[in-house]
Amino acid sequence: LYDRATIANELGAHAFVSIHANAHDDRTVEGIQVLYYPDDGSRGNYKFATYMMDALTKGLDAANKGIIQRPNLVVTRETKMPAVLLELGFLTNSKEENLLNTDSYRTLAAEAILDGLIKYFDKEILK
Repeated sequence: LYDRATIANELGAHAFVSIHANAHDDRTVEGIQVLYYPDDGSRGNYKFATYMMDALTKGLDAANKGIIQRPNLVVTRETKMPAVLLELGFLTNSKEENLLNTDSYRTLAAEAILDGLIKYFDKEILK
């Protein structure tokens, strides 16, 4: 995990996105979560997270399960650029597990992530 952050930092990346599938004890829980490191606003992690959540919930027609501070995630804490960890659904929810196993859902997710990145860069970086 530290290597991922180091590589992004050394390459001078402008944003960092880590893509995951979630799990929960309650098998009825579903939706998208976006996790971020709670910085002081200098890196813009929360703002980046809001763009990504908006794009994912719209693009996947999914429930917003929250933009959540996670101070101990290495890949968001150790990167020097805006960084998020995206939870694209819950594998413990049978409906979302089935969706996550389809090429069409993963393509929609990739398109939504791209949309979030484009909107973030257009409005925040390339003003």
